[in-house]
Amino acid sequence: MSPERRRRTRVSLCVPAEVVLDHATVAVDTLNISLKGVLLTSAPFLEVGLACRVRLHLGPEASLHLKGRIIRVGEGQAAIDFTGMDEETFAHLRRLVECNSPDPEGVLPELLAPAFPLFLAPRPRPVLAAPPAASWRTPSGRGEPPPEDS
Repeated sequence: MSPERRRRTRVSLCVPAEVVLDHATVAVDTLNISLKGVLLTSAPFLEVGLACRVRLHLGPEASLHLKGRIIRVGEGQAAIDFTGMDEETFAHLRRLVECNSPDPEGVLPELLAPAFPLFLAPRPRPVLAAPPAASWRTPSGRGEPPPEDS
């Protein structure tokens, strides 16, 4: 892809990673990364169009887990488009890109146009109790039941 078409800052990053598919987990290495996707060394199991999960191993106890879709495979490389991640992962990814970018301030405008939905933890919905059957309200505000049809 030509650099002019890219809308996200891409930085070189070489860390071990795994692509988790329905039928296999494939060990790969990253080549570069952005807020929207990652370029990896390829493996035979990777096919365009497959949904996957990506685990980036940043250290002994630090890894990022992202959802993605394989969008390109060839010449020993595979490109994965991120389709979602949780808020904490996004914050770490953002910092990773900023710290490795020659223009960290250039990453900030990219945050104004999210490239995918963040998966937020579901929040409990309030339980609304139905009002008691005898608590009718009329336009006058009195608690009289509506007239019955005769």
